[in-house]
Amino acid sequence: MISIASLVLSNNPLGRSIPKTIGKLKELDDLHLDDCLLSGKILAKLGDVETEAKIHLSKSMLIGNITEKVLNLDKLEEFDVSRNRLKGRIPTHKAKIPTRVMGWTKRHYSDKE
Repeated sequence: MISIASLVLSNNPLGRSIPKTIGKLKELDDLHLDDCLLSGKILAKLGDVETEAKIHLSKSMLIGNITEKVLNLDKLEEFDVSRNRLKGRIPTHKAKIPTRVMGWTKRHYSDKE
């Protein structure tokens, strides 16, 4: 069986919705669909890919809400949906932002309210 660990199609005018079959790519670790003129909603099916660590969907025309299922992926390190047409609140999620990604030191970040 062939598996895909990284899918990078950034800067291509795909101009359609995210395919529902993306959830079948169980070994996908890295998804980059930036600046692809994607439309529609962020699919909850993205949350079916348990190994995903990086999801980049910026600079498109995505609408709707961010699904809780996607934000709660165990290995999620990066999630970029900037420059879209999303609305609503950011759902409850596991706050696991690595300090190395954000450039913060532990003294600058606290998970306590």
